[in-house]
Amino acid sequence: MLNIKDFEKEFYGKPVPSELAKLLEFQNKFGEETYSECFSLSYYKDRFKELETWSDSAEFVNSIYPFARANGSGSFYALWDNKKGSELSDVPVVIFGDEGGIFIVARNLLGFLQILAFGPEPSVDPESGVTLYKGDDFEPQENAAAYVEWLKETFKIEKIQDPESIIREAQNECQQLFTDWSSKLLKKY
Repeated sequence: MLNIKDFEKEFYGKPVPSELAKLLEFQNKFGEETYSECFSLSYYKDRFKELETWSDSAEFVNSIYPFARANGSGSFYALWDNKKGSELSDVPVVIFGDEGGIFIVARNLLGFLQILAFGPEPSVDPESGVTLYKGDDFEPQENAAAYVEWLKETFKIEKIQDPESIIREAQNECQQLFTDWSSKLLKKY
């Protein structure tokens, strides 16, 4: 169980976005990985260490806030504080792929929470981007229905059938800005 005091450390003095604080309460009640496949809010202890394979730039590290495991192979979600001084609730959510690739997945945390309700873990391909594939044999997590109900009660958000539309919209709005900004700061391999 992740406690709020440890989770607060992820945000280095900034307040934990209320959406994530509420999600942490839900996760602590129902369990990690029980409401969206392979997803769990996480405490990384040292975001600098988590991000050092991507960049050693202070500007990069001070603008990226890892907060959750995205899939079973090492990808993770982070907030990109591109609006210095804004609430972290209103900044883009980014996925860092375990095999490379960094992509915007939502314009803000509410959009991101809708994506989680879809259910399957994301796949990140450095060339083609992020996909959420729900095959015929996909089985929802045991607390997926409770999560959808919680999302509706807490944020007045309905489950969507097409999370790709949220991803596409966010990428149309933010991906080029992120790529332009990060390309100067990422390590070259």
